[in-house]
Amino acid sequence: MRERIYEDIWSEALYKVAQKYNLTSAPLKRRCKECWDIPVPDSSYWARVHAGKKEKRPELPMPPAEFARPYLSEYAVSYIQLNDVPEADLYTKEPMSVFSEKTKQLVAEAEKNLKTPTTIIKPTYDFARTIESEKIEAGSTQYRGLCILYALSAKAREFEGEGYLGDANTHGHLFSGHITLCRQNWCYHMNCDPNTEMLSLSFYWSEWAYEYDKDVAAYRMIFVEKENLPLDQQIGAVFHALMVESGRKVQEDELARRADIIKKANAERAKKLKPFIDEENKKAEKALNDANAYLDAQKIRAFAAAFYEKNSPLFESHPGLKERYEWLQKRADWLDPLIENDYDRFLSPE
Repeated sequence: MRERIYEDIWSEALYKVAQKYNLTSAPLKRRCKECWDIPVPDSSYWARVHAGKKEKRPELPMPPAEFARPYLSEYAVSYIQLNDVPEADLYTKEPMSVFSEKTKQLVAEAEKNLKTPTTIIKPTYDFARTIESEKIEAGSTQYRGLCILYALSAKAREFEGEGYLGDANTHGHLFSGHITLCRQNWCYHMNCDPNTEMLSLSFYWSEWAYEYDKDVAAYRMIFVEKENLPLDQQIGAVFHALMVESGRKVQEDELARRADIIKKANAERAKKLKPFIDEENKKAEKALNDANAYLDAQKIRAFAAAFYEKNSPLFESHPGLKERYEWLQKRADWLDPLIENDYDRFLSPE
């Protein structure tokens, strides 16, 4: 974005560029200088250019650290090229199989080095608000729980995710909020056993955002501290588990995308084949009808032959028997699809 703005403002007048970004010239110029460290043409630059003078544009300097941190972080989560991955590999249970080797390395380092602070030195707004509104004192179990959540949220932000602490003591939970990793929103609840003051941390993910019922959630993870393993010391494993499950969700999304492509391709194929199949079905239906009619005709002919053998001596004395025999033959010919019949003769006045 910074490079794009730099190219824009050195390619045409500042007011035109400002219109492109729904700004006016003054705020765009101010942001370029104060926020983005982008050199801006002086007021007479374009006059000199239009007069035919060759002006050399200054180079775009490296971005200031406070600007670059959210966008150029080495912790950016990157995936392997999922389009090139065979389905057999996507179905694997290997942790973080969709992540690049660099991301795997960074996750391993984060898991190993992630520590829970004993003091929240620079709390974000949501953590500061909770500490103040709930009057949470340093050294308390509640404060220890906040330190755990703060460390996880900060690490999520380093991996270009997001962490947020909701209102405290909501819905019977000590703390609630969400952490976003790999584009997956995890709802979390931290609780404290009133008898033992042991902490537990639950994470949920479902299609319906923050529904965390065990029968609804697609993923559900619970971390419980024990006397010999406090939650503070599990924080690396918690982060690792979140990344693994987020990666598995990415795998499932990719498999679902491929299944949808196949489904659409099959539907399109069926749509294209339908006229041909319908025509073939009509031909098959007519062939079956003709075959059945032919068999019926053969049955009547066999019956007519037996009828003739028995009743032919009586044809002279009983004309009706002869008419019956002749009708059987005509009826067989009528049904036989191999014999052409002049149906129109039945419509004549005679």
